[in-house]
Amino acid sequence: MSSKVFEGVKIIDFGWAIAGPLTQKYLADYGATVISIESFQRPDLLRTATPYKDEIPGVDNAGYFAYFAANKYSISP
Repeated sequence: MSSKVFEGVKIIDFGWAIAGPLTQKYLADYGATVISIESFQRPDLLRTATPYKDEIPGVDNAGYFAYFAANKYSISP
């Protein structure tokens, strides 16, 4: 059995908070192409959750967001 069982599947991720991003992360981990879309006006809640890299708060320093965004592409309109 291939570890890329979802290879060729393309998904647009509008998920916000935990359930959506976690589900899309699993699909991306197993080969799906996932594009996460979020806006600067309403960033993903995981960007505001601790822990932060080097204990410096910021939307690009959130550890949980980094974990849940692994293997995904992203765009912000």
